[in-house]
Amino acid sequence: MDGIEAMLPELLQLSGTFAWIAETGGVAELYVFIFPEDDNNLGFTLSPEVIADLNRLRLELSVEILLLDDD
Repeated sequence: MDGIEAMLPELLQLSGTFAWIAETGGVAELYVFIFPEDDNNLGFTLSPEVIADLNRLRLELSVEILLLDDD
């Protein structure tokens, strides 16, 4: 997903903050909201490198797909 990959340099600058959150018992999450424009199938892929970076940052990834009601 281009958006997450594009954010990684900024997120990596905050690695100390994310480590502190995890070490003090907290949880840091990256939320991704997807608003599909039609009813077609929807999917995306995260490369092993992106997954590894999120793991090193101790970030949880939450993905929410929001279908808009046309009514």
